[in-house]
Amino acid sequence: MNLTDLIHEFENREALQNTDEVVEAHALTMTGDGNIKTPSGSNLALTDWSRSQLSSLLGVRWDKWFSRASGEERADEVNRRLGRMGETKLKLRSSQSRPDNNDADGVLDGIVTPSYSAIPDSQVARLVAGALALNEPELRVIRNFSTTMTTSYVVAVGKPQGRGGVVGAMWGGVLIQNSSVGYSCLSIEAHVT
Repeated sequence: MNLTDLIHEFENREALQNTDEVVEAHALTMTGDGNIKTPSGSNLALTDWSRSQLSSLLGVRWDKWFSRASGEERADEVNRRLGRMGETKLKLRSSQSRPDNNDADGVLDGIVTPSYSAIPDSQVARLVAGALALNEPELRVIRNFSTTMTTSYVVAVGKPQGRGGVVGAMWGGVLIQNSSVGYSCLSIEAHVT
């Protein structure tokens, strides 16, 4: 895969993202099936990461706290705690992705502070491409891994260096890691694969 192909992948994924919504915590409600209803009427399924963020906000250990609770009991407790947060403002990062076996309108990807600004993966990749294009015409991606929390990829720089023995060929490159949901900050580092 080359970096141009990866940029297109990022752009396609980013096209599914909804506009960020800043809401007061008490205006959110959980439904009996575990989705979050927003003031704008969206019905969003939680990812593992957004559920973890919600757990931290509410002060509960989700799996332990709700292990024996029905969906309605869980919703009642979550709604009570959201109500107690009052006018605390939260920024919701969501997408139009449709989760399996769920009638949600989309997915709640992350719950961040109102001042949080995500840096789109496609924008970072274009900046890296522009910086490396003069010295590296191919811009090959030698590793690419994305989750609901982070994106991580390595762009090769130069040719592989083989020293023989156990190690094998080593590639120089640039490691880019980013998160658009508050999991980690953007980092761009020199890297050896």
